[in-house]
Amino acid sequence: MVARYSLSLKADELEAFVLELDLYTHPIALVGHGLGAAVALKFATMSPRLVGALCLVEMPATGTEGDYLRYHYAQV
Repeated sequence: MVARYSLSLKADELEAFVLELDLYTHPIALVGHGLGAAVALKFATMSPRLVGALCLVEMPATGTEGDYLRYHYAQV
C-alpha cells in the first residue's frame, strides 16, 4: 500500500491530471517548489515522455523520500 503523502502517489495524481486534461499533446514544462519540486522530479522520472522542461526550486539535493517528507512537514 502506498502512503497517503508519498512522492509516488503525488506523481501518479499529477500524471492522471495531465492525462485527464489532454495536456500531453506536447511535453509539458513543470515548475516545483519545495515538496512540489520533489513531486515534479518523481513525475519526470516516472513519465519522462510527458516532460519537456523541469525547474526545481528549493529542493534538498540529497536524502531519502522519508527524510525529505519529514523535513517538509516539520517546516509547516
